[in-house]
Amino acid sequence: MSQIILARHAKVKIDNPLIYSSQMQKWIETYNYAPIDETEISHELQVLVENADILLTSKLSRTNETLKVFGKEPNYSHVIFNEAELPYSDLTLFRMPAKFWTVFFRAAWLLGYRSNSESYTEAKIRAGVAVDKLIEFSKQHKTVLLVGHGVMNRLIIKALQKRGVVLKEKTGDGNLSYSVLEATKN
Repeated sequence: MSQIILARHAKVKIDNPLIYSSQMQKWIETYNYAPIDETEISHELQVLVENADILLTSKLSRTNETLKVFGKEPNYSHVIFNEAELPYSDLTLFRMPAKFWTVFFRAAWLLGYRSNSESYTEAKIRAGVAVDKLIEFSKQHKTVLLVGHGVMNRLIIKALQKRGVVLKEKTGDGNLSYSVLEATKN
């Protein structure tokens, strides 16, 4: 048996300005490079990171910065673990808080809207590729820990479960939450 642990990155420090929908591209870029908020980390997550045989991250800075809070660097970092892309509109509609637009466009994405982003189907395919990589690592290491992202982690968990990996623990969906899964080594 090996463990695959998926943790979500720490909270990102970013303002929530009133912006037009057409300004979302710039806000998303700012979010992708914004620093994290080094909040208190649970003892349980600290232990999981310390005991992991291999540490993985996406290529987005917030996952690497999260590992640095633990005094660690990733052994492997790849874009396949990046967050599912958020669509946005090029139209200037009306001004709302950036976080409103984030929720609005994520909901629209789940319903098939994909302007300027990968589709939901493409993100699920990428999650499947990520699962292949996680399973490959789990055959070589007893404990694999990925610091990833909310939506992509959920897609990866679903794909892992379809491959027979068992979800043993889930602490939620918020920042610094984690899920522990068990895979058999074949």
